[in-house]
Amino acid sequence: MKISNHAFDRMKQRRIIPEVANFMERFVPSTYGKGSNQIVLDRKTASKLAKKLRKTAENIEKNIGTKLILDPSGETMITAYKKY
Repeated sequence: MKISNHAFDRMKQRRIIPEVANFMERFVPSTYGKGSNQIVLDRKTASKLAKKLRKTAENIEKNIGTKLILDPSGETMITAYKKY
């Protein structure tokens, strides 16, 4: 998503971390309201996402050494294995 200069200035003023805005764009559904699309990170959504992220972090640590082998185009995984 492109960020206008105005939005960038407001994010800085309101201490909204760009990484969080990027995360919201990818993982929080947008809704249409008040004449625009909106992505809202409310308490309930934030709690659910934080729980999923903690589980994902645990799984990442459990899968250190995993290697995915892709075809030459990089679009299809051919195989996967773990190097211990």
